[in-house]
Amino acid sequence: MSKKTCLVTVFTLLFCLCSSQAFAKKPHISDPDSLGLGVGIGALAYGFGAKYYFSPDSSIQGNMGVQPTQSRAVNGSLFAIGADYLFEFGPISSANNIDLTLGIGPGLATAVSTLGYVAFDVNACFSFQILFHELPLDFALEYRPAIRFKSAALYNEPGRLVYAPDSFGIQMRYYLFDRW
Repeated sequence: MSKKTCLVTVFTLLFCLCSSQAFAKKPHISDPDSLGLGVGIGALAYGFGAKYYFSPDSSIQGNMGVQPTQSRAVNGSLFAIGADYLFEFGPISSANNIDLTLGIGPGLATAVSTLGYVAFDVNACFSFQILFHELPLDFALEYRPAIRFKSAALYNEPGRLVYAPDSFGIQMRYYLFDRW
């Protein structure tokens, strides 16, 4: 075998033995089975948050934590949990592996007070998300108008059925991909 053939064979072998990771497409946040954990404000819940992508077109996100009120002495401390099913739309804008996306979908949330008060929200979630694929981190701003069923005296508002057009949320999550 000549030197030239030997060199070509060695370089071909080295090329084939190189890890496919070097040439693999880096994962995107919206890839199926991506799980993001972080903090945020959802419908009623302020605290820990998570988001799981079923596919690039659909995801579920949730929050759990406290629900602060201005009248804690009257209403007690509230624990809340909420979830949204989002239909994810492709990137509105992309640059340098950063995407601006939109997610829209229905959501449910509930809050229970230490004094026995209860609130239940049915909402729509309009989520504008910035996906930083390299980090991997997302940041979302959400508008979530809701219809709230609640105990009559909760939130110092009369009535049991209230329209809440001024509900907003914010989320920040780190994605684990297949490491979880």
